[in-house]
Amino acid sequence: GAFGRDGWGMPGAAAEAPLPSVELFETETGAHMEQIEFIPDSCGAGQWRGSLGTETCLRLPKPELGDYYLTACVTSADAARSGLNGGRPGAGNHIRVELDGGVQNVERVFLDTKIPAGSRVMLRMGGGAGWGDPLARSADAVRDDVVQEYVSVAKARRLYGVVLDPKTLEVDAAATDAARKKARAPQ
Repeated sequence: GAFGRDGWGMPGAAAEAPLPSVELFETETGAHMEQIEFIPDSCGAGQWRGSLGTETCLRLPKPELGDYYLTACVTSADAARSGLNGGRPGAGNHIRVELDGGVQNVERVFLDTKIPAGSRVMLRMGGGAGWGDPLARSADAVRDDVVQEYVSVAKARRLYGVVLDPKTLEVDAAATDAARKKARAPQ
């Protein structure tokens, strides 16, 4: 997030550019995109929340196109980006490769590692950091994030101090005021 604006993002299989379309990506690479979606609760909390992270699952095509090599550099899942002015960090990055029935996690650097055709590559791109105190975010904006499935009801309460009815997703104004006062009180 940034002052006055929530974070935004576009899911993609490559960090350097947003994915123009699944069809174009599959045509150009030969890979099959099994999944591409936003990850709930991956955005950093803030008065203006960070962007959501994405999860992409690619299946590499059969051997007629030859072998594949993966080169990746990733910060650990624990090294999430810090928030600004009281904002919270977003979720970190993670890459998992399923090779011949086994699973290999990419910890830091994965250089020119041969990947057999038919393997699955799971990319979890971390969420953006929030900007500003999460308790200053309007309850209506938090509710909208929950309705859009960006933020869970539990995180709305824990990080933003916004109490929602779990069935109707309506804001409980009195409970929200009480939760925010308690969160702001010196410990």
